[in-house]
Amino acid sequence: MSGAYALLLNDGSFLVAEKQRGNWRTSTISMDHEELPKLAAVFLDGRDVLGLQVNLPARNENEARKAAPFAIEDDVAEAVDDIHVALREPSSDQPSIRDLNSVSKVFMENLSAQLVELGLADAKVIAAHSLLGDGDILIEGPGYVLGRIGQRTFTLDADIGTDVLIGLCEGASDVSIFGAGLASALGAQPAGDALETDERVAEWLATQVDAGSSGINLRQGAFQVRRSVDLGGFKQWRLAGALAAVLSIGWFSATLLGTHGMKSRTAELEKVAADFVNVGWPEANGDVQRALVLAGAEAGRSGSSSLSALEATSVLYEALASVGGAELRSVRYDRDRGQLSAVVSFESFADVDVLAGAIQARGLSATAGDARQNGNKVVGNITIGSIS
Repeated sequence: MSGAYALLLNDGSFLVAEKQRGNWRTSTISMDHEELPKLAAVFLDGRDVLGLQVNLPARNENEARKAAPFAIEDDVAEAVDDIHVALREPSSDQPSIRDLNSVSKVFMENLSAQLVELGLADAKVIAAHSLLGDGDILIEGPGYVLGRIGQRTFTLDADIGTDVLIGLCEGASDVSIFGAGLASALGAQPAGDALETDERVAEWLATQVDAGSSGINLRQGAFQVRRSVDLGGFKQWRLAGALAAVLSIGWFSATLLGTHGMKSRTAELEKVAADFVNVGWPEANGDVQRALVLAGAEAGRSGSSSLSALEATSVLYEALASVGGAELRSVRYDRDRGQLSAVVSFESFADVDVLAGAIQARGLSATAGDARQNGNKVVGNITIGSIS
């Protein structure tokens, strides 16, 4: 990962770190600033986030994510339904042992809404202490202490008292303490300098991530970034992404509008389809049918046998028609995996499984992901792929 990073400060402003000529340059930018740069990650000092390591023997990532809140319910003060849990990628040698971060759902809802409003929907959100390396460590920061002791990572206010820190360190050997003041208070020798200012913290965090350190991205599950098929993200798509967009929109125009009573949007969708064609296949001169022919020829040359976007979209909408009140929110096609991911709103939680069953009955695999209450609707994730 490379680019600009920002530390979210207590007053709601961003301390942005950008690399210029090999050195990090920091600047403070308020949230209402008109020229807020595109950020690769937003760092939190981590005082609202708890890091733990747990054993999650699960068959897949979805099961692990569902089990995680219950594995830590004795370690958090809030009810399981009120916490959001994000997992680090599993290791190959011990896949069931997982590092996780826990934070209030309300906190994440407010933060995610702010980031989307600021145009930072793609930015990762990482708690500072999730970037601490292996081994027991305490780092003195500006008004707080970053730490990893045993299976916990945390950020504590500096005025919490040395007795608490001494208690945390009991039983731990060779704790590396960075900061002369903190080391002196704990009766130890410092292993290095403190991060005395917010600027030092922002630069240190940016350096860790830029060098490849893997923090835990809090934007998982219900807070994962969802992208709809639209022109705004088209420039970042590969040719296959453009093909998926044209096929999907072409199918909308030809078949789905009548089924779902959307005839009033035909002209609008035809214009969007023509725009996609002009970007992806300029030689088609805006002709969707001609673009489909060209795309088909390209697919034939590639010899790909994976599930096409057209086939997946067709099956999805046919299955949606069998679930009363279901409404498609967004769709995303992954060419490398040959999978179509959709976010759908339902009347009830049971309808999520009904839709998955309807898709499976039509010869494709369907995996129901996270489902959550959103107002009077249930919003769920469906991943469609071919049956191997």
